[in-house]
Amino acid sequence: SASSMGPPSMSVDGRGRAALLALSVFGCFLLFGTRENGRLQRGAMQTRMSSRILPVRLAVQPKFRPSLRNPEIDCFAAKKKKKDADDDEEDDFSMPAMRQPSPEEQKMEDAARKFINELDEQNKEDPIEIQDKFMLDTIKATEYGEKLFIEVKDGETDVKPSLPTKKNIMARAEEIANTVELSDLESNHRKMLTSLFPKDLEGNVVLVRADLNVPLKEDSDEIEDDQRIKAALDTVKYLMEKGAKVLVIGHLERYTSSGLRQNTLAPVAARMSELLNEVVTFVADCGGEKVANVARKMTPGSVALLENVRLVRTGDEEMDDALARELASLADIFVMDDFTDAHLNMASTVGVAKHASIAVGGLLVEKEMKYVDGAIQKPQRPFAAIVGGARLSEKYEMINRLLDKVDGIFIGGAVANTFIMSRGHKMGDSLNEPDQYKMARKLELKARNRGVKLMLPEDFLFANGYETDALTSSITMKSIEQPGNIPSGWMAMDFGEATLTKMVAVFKTAKTVFWNGPISAEEIESFSFGSHCVGSFMSAMSKANRTTIAGGRDTVAALGRCGAQDKLVHVSTGARSFMDLLEGKILPGLNALDPPEEIKIPLPDVTENKPLFDMELD
Repeated sequence: SASSMGPPSMSVDGRGRAALLALSVFGCFLLFGTRENGRLQRGAMQTRMSSRILPVRLAVQPKFRPSLRNPEIDCFAAKKKKKDADDDEEDDFSMPAMRQPSPEEQKMEDAARKFINELDEQNKEDPIEIQDKFMLDTIKATEYGEKLFIEVKDGETDVKPSLPTKKNIMARAEEIANTVELSDLESNHRKMLTSLFPKDLEGNVVLVRADLNVPLKEDSDEIEDDQRIKAALDTVKYLMEKGAKVLVIGHLERYTSSGLRQNTLAPVAARMSELLNEVVTFVADCGGEKVANVARKMTPGSVALLENVRLVRTGDEEMDDALARELASLADIFVMDDFTDAHLNMASTVGVAKHASIAVGGLLVEKEMKYVDGAIQKPQRPFAAIVGGARLSEKYEMINRLLDKVDGIFIGGAVANTFIMSRGHKMGDSLNEPDQYKMARKLELKARNRGVKLMLPEDFLFANGYETDALTSSITMKSIEQPGNIPSGWMAMDFGEATLTKMVAVFKTAKTVFWNGPISAEEIESFSFGSHCVGSFMSAMSKANRTTIAGGRDTVAALGRCGAQDKLVHVSTGARSFMDLLEGKILPGLNALDPPEEIKIPLPDVTENKPLFDMELD
């Protein structure tokens, strides 16, 4: 019982003190009730306590157990009858005087009240921050008390919550949202093409900014990989079906020994014609009277590709306003479907969106937002992430943000080297970042505190050079932990079967799997085992109807080399845009589009406070 509890011992650790304090608070409320409506609440609490204690008393005193059939000899019934009579005589439902608390009980009550007062003061001082991923990036509700919390009617009594709840916070956020001008808000969540009515598109000229920067073969203008063209055609087909006149604009550049060179989009027009099985008119300009004449002659459902905007005009990357106005004047509607360049301020994206009558996101952008932002912000759980790459400094923000979302994360590639060496282990000449050791330890601590299972490789393939014919040796993590086992000149290039076995054993129950960054030097065939295994694992998870998402230029290239690019649920076309979106940054190319017609504020994604992946494997 509460009366038998003593004050917290000074020798108890932090968790013990917190547990004793919580029990003290509960015990004090049982004994003394609450201050509001004191007598009524003490009476209710005392009645509930008696009803629970009564069966125990009867059980431990069988020889004195009265006959419940005869109230006259039932001491418990007699006491209850007398109590009911006393209660009827008192209009204010007052309870009999309770005994004074002992010094120990008084000390517990004082400690409990101090704890409650500190918590109350903290809620007064700290603003409540609400994350809304559909429209408002952040709403800060700084009011406290009646202005923030909704009064809840309970009969004739107004009951005000003493602490914030999910329901009243979101209601207040919605109230604030209604007073905000939508166009003044920075957000990646903008109006999409599918929100327009068919009558808005039929017969109108629509300018589509697409990602057409495909890789070309070194010795010719022949297209080496047409994945970006295929990704852009979903929006083009949609517009054709709705009877729009479609103008497509983009850029194509390649690196040569003499530097960056702009290329004509004529090969892209030919490839688009083949994929659409329709004639795609190529216009050797991107504006002016020539394009205007082509647009006037176009029939509903036809397509024209304009020349590389950076080949025939200057000022695209410099956000030239004159160029933006010229491009915007070509069409009635602007569709931004170039997710790859959404992180940049360009005249052909941000500039056109600002001057266009209607500016919306295309189907590719909508898909990227659905999976990269939507599925990761509110994933099906358990949610697993696989992160690789060369430098932790480039991945820190993403990993830090993922730790707020995932249930388990595997770190591979040279990023894993930094984590391992931050623990004081030596890995020869393996690529790592000494200035990021502190950040690695910080991420490990965050994962531990949040109950996220963070895994590193169990075994490695070391090599004495970055060549196909280099000498190699398989080394376990236990060997690395022993000083002097890795000689200088040797580098970790890949991981082995033990790592794969553990990763699959832990993550096989995941319902959402995310991958960014190669986890081995897979561009060299001798060291491609790790990345190819992850690609195969992602493919297998897709076949099992799990949500699989991958992104990043090197990751997409690795998927292509292992033949798994088309087997995942979603492979992002973006590189820097993909990373910025994961890190929660605003993408200028999306922010410049028209805002949605309404603000949607979903309830926060609340999950049970327990790990969904086993922290230790049997």
